[in-house]
Amino acid sequence: MDISFPAASLVISNRMPNHQQGVAASMLNTAINWSISLGLGIAGTIESTMIKQGKTQLEGYRYALYAAIGLSGLGVLVALIFCRVPKTTDPDETEPFLPDRSSTSTYGTIINNDA
Repeated sequence: MDISFPAASLVISNRMPNHQQGVAASMLNTAINWSISLGLGIAGTIESTMIKQGKTQLEGYRYALYAAIGLSGLGVLVALIFCRVPKTTDPDETEPFLPDRSSTSTYGTIINNDA
């Protein structure tokens, strides 16, 4: 999560047109948080089911880890299949928004460049 979220945010922001970058970032954040919750629920269900079947707590953790490895592999597979970055002919569509700094300072104060 600590490394993948900023990297995914940059990829999404650079891939989307300027007017859709905020929506794309919020959709990414929603998908990541939903996936974390779903994965934790699956792991907890597997672990508690293993304990109810008479296995040790360590074995429950082990089976939950196996499920997490499987879900991670599924995520890599989905990324390899669906995350294609096509070449674009219009570089303005994929460039991130950079404000014009020629007429404002860091704090938004207007600077007179004619003086």
